[in-house]
Amino acid sequence: MLDVALALGRSEADVRELVKPQKRSGGFTRPRYLTYANKSKTHVKAIGCPHDRCKGRRFADHVVLLPEVAASGYGIICTHCRRTPASHHAWPSTQFPNTYLGSWTPPCGWGQFAPWAPDRPRAAIGLNPDEPLPWTGPSDDDPYSLRASR
Repeated sequence: MLDVALALGRSEADVRELVKPQKRSGGFTRPRYLTYANKSKTHVKAIGCPHDRCKGRRFADHVVLLPEVAASGYGIICTHCRRTPASHHAWPSTQFPNTYLGSWTPPCGWGQFAPWAPDRPRAAIGLNPDEPLPWTGPSDDDPYSLRASR
């Protein structure tokens, strides 16, 4: 647990939040991303995919930060079958599209988003690697923006 926390630059409590999220105000609970690897809860691991041919062989290892995935209680899908590890209600038969396997959040900081895929060079998607990335957040011209002016 400590190794993961140090690698992410976060606290052990933050890592535990990825395993067993706390309820938020309004009844919302963040989705799960990891599971404990031992009974003493000192190690974490990827959540195994419980579906069909994946069971015991594959993990739900692709993070998808979309509400339709989070509704399952998880924030991850299996890259093989494209399903969340949920086994209740209709989740075992809910297969997400291939586009959900895209990479949308590079390792640019805890909770920050960026508009490019880190597994592809910026030049491959038309961005100059020597220039700063374009701002894709709320615009100063947007009257609905919650962001203060920069």
